Amino acid sequence: MKKFISIFVLLFVFFLAFSVMAQEDGFIIDNGKLTVYTGNASEIVIPNNVEIIGAEAFLNNQNITSVTIPQNVKTIEYNAFRDCQNLQTVNLFEGLQFIGSEAFSNCYGIRNVVIPDSVTELSDGEVFDPATMLIIKNNPYAVQWAKNNAFGFRYEDSAGMLIEDGILLSYSGDAIELNIPDNVTTIAKHAFFGNTNLQKVNIPANVNNIEQWAFGNCFALQEVNIAEGSDVKIRECAFSECENLRQINLPESTKTIYDFAFRNTYNLVHIDLPYGLQTIGKEAFKNSGLETVDIPDTVTEIHDSAFMGSALTDISIPGSVNSVGVSAFKGCNKLETVVLEEGVENIESQAFDMRQKDSNLTELQLPETLKHIDGEVF
Repeated sequence: MKKFISIFVLLFVFFLAFSVMAQEDGFIIDNGKLTVYTGNASEIVIPNNVEIIGAEAFLNNQNITSVTIPQNVKTIEYNAFRDCQNLQTVNLFEGLQFIGSEAFSNCYGIRNVVIPDSVTELSDGEVFDPATMLIIKNNPYAVQWAKNNAFGFRYEDSAGMLIEDGILLSYSGDAIELNIPDNVTTIAKHAFFGNTNLQKVNIPANVNNIEQWAFGNCFALQEVNIAEGSDVKIRECAFSECENLRQINLPESTKTIYDFAFRNTYNLVHIDLPYGLQTIGKEAFKNSGLETVDIPDTVTEIHDSAFMGSALTDISIPGSVNSVGVSAFKGCNKLETVVLEEGVENIESQAFDMRQKDSNLTELQLPETLKHIDGEVF
């Protein structure tokens, strides 16, 4: 009898010690289900023996700022993290299968969360706060759920590209050479902005828009190959500040080179302007390395500062150009020959301002059609 009592006492002490330990960690776990968290930690890692995070387990916890939910967790029940308004980081791992209704509702601080491929069910409605961006890697179910429930989402493939409905939204990889996928139709604003690794990019014919600053400040970028037959539009600042860019081919369909598109491309020595081009935008090639350029006789507008500060040595402006903009060629101190063909009517102020001491201009031809010359043109 005494032996039985001793064993009972030992078991009771062990159970008590375990209970105290659980209370100290703050995790109350019952048969693999985390029923409630009573701790005050800000960074939470769910224990490896948890398979279910129960309903309201972390409800209205204002201490938690990050939570890591490992692969052993299969289910996150309704309201599990609701109203955790200081929660900013949620790390979900492969193995998770179900996320319940309003599990992360009113968690305003969660800017984005990666949905694992293993998730096969999300409750309808507000599982996450509407401000949370879902990052989906390879989970068609999650994509359809996001669309049905009006949640913003981005698709990320294995190469680090975030693609949604044909729009390449951003790139987080470190490739030196990159092939844009065939399912991309638009390269979004700032998609590659400031990338320091990319040296060469190949753009397929189905891409029809390269938006503002898409490749801006990509200092390592040297070569851009646009597929034959492309109808792509290169928008404002698309390649601005790409100081090592040496080669890019403009598609034959190009009608407009938008403002600032190739500004400060110091190593871009030559570019072929396609026949059919109509407009060269403001500061399009400002401070570029261009030494020669043939302006086709389809161009009608050369906007302000279009070639300002470039390395051109000679320039011929066709008669199709109605007006040469303000400071269009100002600071092109290497210019030796300037020819304005018959048909040009207007030259705006400082268009060729060659008053600098280091000017090399030796030949200037003006057309009889010229009607207006603004002050300090030359």
